[in-house]
Order: sequence, then structure tokens, then C-alpha cells
Amino acid sequence: MPDMRRRDPDRTFQYDDDKRDGDLIHRHITRKAELSSVAAQHHLIGGFNRRLLMLATSRRVIEEITHSPTDKPIGVYRAIDLAIQLNAYYLHLCGALDNLAWAMQYEWNLIPGVTEIGKGRQKIGLFARSFTDALVKSQPSLWSALETHRDWYTDLRDLRDPGAHRVPLYAIPGIMNEADAEEHQRLSSLATDRGKAGDHHGMMELIHQASNLGGYAPYMSIWTPDGERLVDAWAYVLRDHRTFQQVADLLSTMLLPVTRQADDR
Repeated sequence: MPDMRRRDPDRTFQYDDDKRDGDLIHRHITRKAELSSVAAQHHLIGGFNRRLLMLATSRRVIEEITHSPTDKPIGVYRAIDLAIQLNAYYLHLCGALDNLAWAMQYEWNLIPGVTEIGKGRQKIGLFARSFTDALVKSQPSLWSALETHRDWYTDLRDLRDPGAHRVPLYAIPGIMNEADAEEHQRLSSLATDRGKAGDHHGMMELIHQASNLGGYAPYMSIWTPDGERLVDAWAYVLRDHRTFQQVADLLSTMLLPVTRQADDR
């Protein structure tokens, strides 16, 4: 079984990763007054920044649990903790991108007259057709740069956005080889017999033994119409967060362009 807990730069949230998040939060707080729209300011501070802080909390828990020892399963309850944080992480990741889209809409009036409480609000989204058409006309350089991330965004929304699916992401508590699986089946069968015989303590002891068979690898299950896919949860979170940072910095910089005055602050 591969050691997916290995601490290397490609599998660890680095200082530079954390700094990129901090820089986004700092920019929005210190320069929000440069935006003419109060609603745009709110989406950056009350929306994006708050979500980014929640993402950090979820990410820390995800990193901790997915780097558990591999010699035994993490157990159902620990796996549920991980699943909760994975779903929260991706819900807020997608939500933060939506906050940026709304900030752009309010600041630049890309689709005239559209607000969160009126008609047409479904048109506001980074790659919604009406939204991208408006970007092509008013911010062509931004659209061109954003377009390079379309495949990632589509994959994110199609496979990992809990808000778009009826089946949530699920964390796998443990993995087994063929011998472990056979032993698990044997113990489970014995546990059933003990339960039918009225031996509740013996049944629970066998279930406990069965649940401790195998090992652990940081897999999460993603449901698709073609069936479930198992992927490395931490690798996906780390990759998605770094791409998210690129997209967020691109949009944030266009909303609040770098100036000499800003650099001197």
C-alpha cells in the first residue's frame, strides 16, 4: 500500500500557500473603500474573506485526519468527521468563487440590472454563459486569463460541489486486502450468530474486531452517474486550493488593481 501520508512539498500545505490566503484577506480589508459598490465590498469581506477563514479550519482538520497512521482504519466516527469537513470545504470553496463573481457584477454592472434579489440572478457565475459573454465585451483580458481555468472549474462543480449533488462526498474509514476481507466476512458471520443466540456482548466484540481489520489510506468517494470513484482526498484538496488561489488572486487583482500607492502601504 503506498504511503500517502508522506510529508513532501507536494502533499503539505506550505507557508507560501498560507501567505497567499492571508494576502487575499488583507487586500480586501485594507482596500475595500476603493470599490464604488457597497454590495461588492460586502461580497469580498462578508462573503469571500469569511469563507476563506472557514476553508482554513476545514483544511487543517482534513490534513490532520488524512495523515493518520496507515496500519489501521481510522474508524467510522473519525471518517464522518472527515466527511463533514470535506463537504464543508468544497461548499465554501465554490461559494467563495460565487462571491467573487457577485463582487464583479456589482462593481462593473456586467449584466445590467441583475441583483441577488431580482430576476436573472442565476446568470451570475464565473462560467455562466451570460456572465462570460459580458466579460468578453467589458474585460477581455480577464476573460482570456480566466478561460484557462474552465476545465478545472467544470470538474470542480460537476464532481466535488456538495451544493450541486444529492449524494455528499464520503470519507473511507479503512481499506482491506483480500485476506482482511475474508476475515472480516468470517467475523461478521460469527457476530450475526452470536446476536441471534442472544449474546450481545460477544456480538459486539466480534464486530469491533472486524472493524479494526485492514489499514488506512486517505480516500474519499465521489458519486457519479457511472458509479462511485475513489480519489486521494488530501491530494485533491491541496490541488484544488492552489488552483482556487490562482483564480481568486486573478479576480481580486482585477477588482483592486495593483498601484504604486497600494504597493507602498
